[in-house]
Amino acid sequence: MDRLDRVEKILEKIAKSQDKADRQRAKDKAEADARQKEANRRLAENAWLINNLGKNVRGMGLSIGEITE
Repeated sequence: MDRLDRVEKILEKIAKSQDKADRQRAKDKAEADARQKEANRRLAENAWLINNLGKNVRGMGLSIGEITE
């Protein structure tokens, strides 16, 4: 029985370690998902800014062209 008790304790420790590792993986995944969401938001914002900058620069070019004419 003594060996059986030791084996059971070892198995309990393994199960606890696996549970802890699973919780950590879930936490890490949630953090990674949040970082990815923020990166996607910033990328979309930058694309919008660049697009508007291009429109403004083109508009300035047309205005300057009209002035020189």
